[in-house]
Amino acid sequence: MASNEIHEDLLYDLQKRGHEIDNFGIGTNLITCLKQPALGMVYKLVSINGTPRIKLSEDIEKVTLPGLKSIYRVYLEDAKKPSFDVIALRDEETPKEGKAVEVVSKEKKKLSFTPEHVELLNPLAFDGKVLFKPLGVKEGRELIFDQLDNFEPAIIQKENPTAYPVYYSVKLYALLDDLIKRAKS
Repeated sequence: MASNEIHEDLLYDLQKRGHEIDNFGIGTNLITCLKQPALGMVYKLVSINGTPRIKLSEDIEKVTLPGLKSIYRVYLEDAKKPSFDVIALRDEETPKEGKAVEVVSKEKKKLSFTPEHVELLNPLAFDGKVLFKPLGVKEGRELIFDQLDNFEPAIIQKENPTAYPVYYSVKLYALLDDLIKRAKS
């Protein structure tokens, strides 16, 4: 058993050294980590009575995506590894396998892909109802490791990971662009 100021970097270091520790006592650093010592949470409103809303900010990462959304994981030629995710408005048609789908990147580039496989990612809640049954610790751990195994190693590596692509549907991007223009006028 190892305890006392156990944190992420120490765990990686111990793993590299081939440790034989079978239990870790992690307290303070379980909820937050040294690199981000505060757990910041903000509720961001995206719709009021079915009307999409947006929060603008000088920091592009803080701008909210308006409206109720669904997220799809898209697989291209190698159906074993996901290629990218698409954020779409919930009322949009689901991307279909074998049918070209147009998306917009964060850099505002329009792209077109033909998915081999598409998965709707699990919503956690909708209309105030919890839709996802909480998992036990063992089941949650297994789910996380199964999902991590689906990604290319370069995406999940600790040092200098490759960014995983996330695109907007054309309809979501058009709504976002329209609301930004209206707010600025």
